Amino acid sequence: MKQWLMLALCAIAMSCQHSAGTGQARSRAAAPSQGQAAPLHMALDQPYHTRTLGPRDVVVLFDTYTIIAPLGTISENEQFWGKIDEDHVDVTNHDLMLKNGIRYGIGSDDNWDFYKKIFDKQGATSQKGSVDPHPSAVTSLPLRTGIDYQDLFYLNEQGVLHGRTYQHCDDLFTLAFESIPDRPEMTRVRLGAIVHDLRYQFVVTVENHAEEITRQQLDHLYDLKLEAEVPNNHFLIVAPSGQTTLPYNLGGSFLTQPGPSQQMETILILKPRPMWDPRSAQPAAPPKGK
Repeated sequence: MKQWLMLALCAIAMSCQHSAGTGQARSRAAAPSQGQAAPLHMALDQPYHTRTLGPRDVVVLFDTYTIIAPLGTISENEQFWGKIDEDHVDVTNHDLMLKNGIRYGIGSDDNWDFYKKIFDKQGATSQKGSVDPHPSAVTSLPLRTGIDYQDLFYLNEQGVLHGRTYQHCDDLFTLAFESIPDRPEMTRVRLGAIVHDLRYQFVVTVENHAEEITRQQLDHLYDLKLEAEVPNNHFLIVAPSGQTTLPYNLGGSFLTQPGPSQQMETILILKPRPMWDPRSAQPAAPPKGK
């Protein structure tokens, strides 16, 4: 069974490599890295704790909605996705993420009643979170916790399939966002995927000819290069793609889960709300009579 599965995964990788070559002509933007181990830090330009606020600086109040629905009822609902903009993102990366089981695009607040009717019809449940206003920030979005064992495969931009086995871990996304100073109506949003190892490991470091043994929990980062500039009164939506049916797919592992009677899927709605920072200096009002 394992041998058959590896042959199937190799065939999938070769097929995806051919189609990825076609998609590269549609965009010149950078494609994702290989999804191997990388530093957890997802730095933004001038992060909040070191950034000096200027006159009329823009901060972002960020809302997150985690929506749980029966598998396929939202992610494969073409009526729903017909009102989601999947073109004004990095098209090459979008194609690659589809193959890795992740679909994303930009939705408009003007269509929210339409989206909500579909969520309600499918019996979806939701949970809201918020990040306090900052010019930029990084936070985490837990998706699956307390996983005893999982195999995970990731297809990189060269069409190479990387696989790894994890034990006793959590799956989560890192969410990074920042205001764009010269375009206050836009917010840049980035997502990465992390497998967080729940086990402590002994790490030996040598400093000044002395050895120090510490216990650390290690993380494995998949740098998805999933990035979008979200206009005001819009949101970024992330969902499983049709490729989640492939064995040990990244999107399937992170964005699907068993339910009481059927498989369920996780939909993320990431909603930036840019605003003027009340702490920053405001332009002086003109003298009366002038």
